[in-house]
Amino acid sequence: LDYISANEQATVAELSRHFDVTEVTIRSDLKTLAKTGRVARTHGGARLLEARLRQEYTFQTRKNLNWPVKQRIGTMAATLVDPTDVILLDSSTTALAMANALDKRNDLKDVTAIPTGIWTAIALMGSEQIHVLLPPGYLRRASGSITGSPSKGFFDELIIQKAFLGAWGVSCDHGLTDTHLAEIELKRNILSRVKEIVVLADGSK
Repeated sequence: LDYISANEQATVAELSRHFDVTEVTIRSDLKTLAKTGRVARTHGGARLLEARLRQEYTFQTRKNLNWPVKQRIGTMAATLVDPTDVILLDSSTTALAMANALDKRNDLKDVTAIPTGIWTAIALMGSEQIHVLLPPGYLRRASGSITGSPSKGFFDELIIQKAFLGAWGVSCDHGLTDTHLAEIELKRNILSRVKEIVVLADGSK
């Protein structure tokens, strides 16, 4: 998806050369991507189904990108949470990795987690030591994030010690970047209401 996204389309032959696998493997992978609606098959290759997919992949697709690295980041980030903390985790896949790591800790007591993503909320649902507080809003299909004006006012009365935020890009000149305006607006609103911000981003960002 990254390769096709960068080039808008690609042939089976060039994908085979790029990834050093057989054309049979590439055809099988393209068939799978076409079934999930990420690409459209063309004669001898594939193209992006819609231009917007260059900016935003499904949650599962993003989760699969650099997942072992995200797990290590999530494990490290989980060590920054203390008992009785009120924390916020955004809808990023690295925040999901952090939630998985938090669920394995047995030394936390009365931690309140505010996930702005449904998958992160589900990952924390089984923890007896973590209270999960869901913000109201609209559920976005592509990302599983909860956004919209109902979420904005929700944060006004909360005191949050730490916010753990992912990003689509990290720039020395422009700071953190993201793709969807509703999520950007929500994160900006959150930033002004937390005591500490922790960015969860792997080296590819």
